[in-house]
Amino acid sequence: MVKTGPGTGDEADGLERLGRIAGGPPVPEIVMVEPGVLVTRWVDHGHWTPGHDEALGRMLAALHSGPCAEWG
Repeated sequence: MVKTGPGTGDEADGLERLGRIAGGPPVPEIVMVEPGVLVTRWVDHGHWTPGHDEALGRMLAALHSGPCAEWG
């Protein structure tokens, strides 16, 4: 996935931070980041099952309980 424009460095930093939260949702791997360009691995969607909603809820709860020095 390729994104271009302002803020790509900030987005890459955010993805790295999100990826460090234990138990959080999957975060795309950063392939390359340069000023104005961010390349990440494509994240495939799996098949939905009834357990996905509960699993996502748990991952989002873990994400929101993780440490964060700043917001924005």
